[in-house]
Amino acid sequence: MAALAVAGLADLLHLGWLAAALLAIGACTVVFDVAYLSYLPAVVPRNLLVDGNSALSVSASAADVGGPGIAGGLVQVLGAPVVLLVDAASFAASVVTLTRIGTADSAPSDAGPPVGPRRQVRDGVAAVLRDPYLRTISLEAFTYNLFAQFGETLIALYALSRLGLGAGTLGLCVSLGSVGALAGAVVAPRVVRRFGFGPTFVAGTTLGCVAPVLVPLAGGPVSIAVSYLVTGFGVTISVIGSVTLRQSVTPAHLLGRVNAVMRLASYTAIPVGSLAAGLVATAVGLRAALFVGAAGLLLPVLVLLFSPVPRLRDPAVLDPDVPGPGVLDAAPGRD
Repeated sequence: MAALAVAGLADLLHLGWLAAALLAIGACTVVFDVAYLSYLPAVVPRNLLVDGNSALSVSASAADVGGPGIAGGLVQVLGAPVVLLVDAASFAASVVTLTRIGTADSAPSDAGPPVGPRRQVRDGVAAVLRDPYLRTISLEAFTYNLFAQFGETLIALYALSRLGLGAGTLGLCVSLGSVGALAGAVVAPRVVRRFGFGPTFVAGTTLGCVAPVLVPLAGGPVSIAVSYLVTGFGVTISVIGSVTLRQSVTPAHLLGRVNAVMRLASYTAIPVGSLAAGLVATAVGLRAALFVGAAGLLLPVLVLLFSPVPRLRDPAVLDPDVPGPGVLDAAPGRD
């Protein structure tokens, strides 16, 4: 990020440098995300994983709410290259805060002998496929990302070209999604304590999956704004539930691999959803295609309903170290 800023100030920046920097930033982001999701259970007691994941979501949502506005104001005052330097400094501040975490990060005692990358990938895939909870949330995440991206690809075009919304109005509607996400992250722990983990997970997913139908159904800025607000609220509760459940059922020595496999599987759906949206919209029109995407978002809800998740009151009771038909079948050292 700092290199981009320096190149911009020196008037040496070109598209190739920008692409290379974005590739490096994206790759490092994936490594960081997999690492922090796998590290949290070492920092937070198992019975407080929902609270820990909620706190992280609050932080991320607050940044999403304030970040774009702050960036826009700074760009107008300081110019884009200087703002990139500010952004680079924020990454440096993040490094400093990470070094202040006092929890020791030792290798799990049951990790077994070292294995190669191919075997690690195989173990991660096997862990996801063999555990009923991991299978469920992996399929739920894939189907959600597929049809959520399907809708996201079309909403801007529909709002701007068919409804006549201005770019500023649409941007304000979209920003309400971050406000909803912040609210969802704040209330998630107390809702889980009141209604139980499984019912809250399912309810949040349902809210996030049903709300997008408001866009083609009502067709106006208010419906789009409410859709983003409710979607952000529900999906954040759902994500907190999914991450917490993943951390609860996966042994420590497999958690990094499981997080990486599930992230890859769920993110694979995003380009597929965009491509499908273009094909369907070309065939049936924008509004009809939005209804198709909204109907497809019922699949993640059905995946959860026909699984053990709704009956789960507290994920802390799931002991990943108890041998059974779950993820321990994929322990290192076994063929």
